[in-house]
Amino acid sequence: MPVLMYHSVQETGADYQVTAAQLDEQLGWLASNGYESVTSADVLAWMTYGIPLPAKPVMITIDDGNFTDWYFLELLEKYGFEGVFALPNYAELTPEEIRTLDRAGEVCGHTVSHPNLSTLSYDEQLYEIGENKQFLEAILGNEITCFAYPFGAYSGMTQFAVIEAGYLMAFDVAGGAQPLDTSIDRWHILRINVNGNGTLDDFIASLEY
Repeated sequence: MPVLMYHSVQETGADYQVTAAQLDEQLGWLASNGYESVTSADVLAWMTYGIPLPAKPVMITIDDGNFTDWYFLELLEKYGFEGVFALPNYAELTPEEIRTLDRAGEVCGHTVSHPNLSTLSYDEQLYEIGENKQFLEAILGNEITCFAYPFGAYSGMTQFAVIEAGYLMAFDVAGGAQPLDTSIDRWHILRINVNGNGTLDDFIASLEY
């Protein structure tokens, strides 16, 4: 299962941004080639209860809560996909916009201030992770169960802070396509950074195991 990691839509592509044309082309290719989007809730249901996933699942994650999340939502809906949005407390979104993103897919945690968690004490990590979860849940009125590590950084203590905060799944920032077998680690779901410097062929190649 490819778990794609996006950040923002900009006029030029770069390591952590794509152009509108690139995003449209990538999502169009996924739709044309039989991929169906899933959320972390879908993967948790598969892991916990054996509820089947689609034959060609893809998870489309968008980090950091940039104002261009609205453009992602527009294109995701154009192709019948759901997005998974990892939001810090400083997301450039109103409470109503955050609720809309959750209804259109799923909202995940991403800390209060996007620090490098590996540099923090356990209590500092628990604050960043737990306060962000409470902040988002107060807006949404429902529990969130997924978390994304800022910068993909963590220490040996971080997983325990994520668990204590009440999450059920967490995302890394790299690693390639996530095998759907017994090797899966719910606290370190692998992701693919969609590089705006690449071509559509590069994007397609990145989806392979």
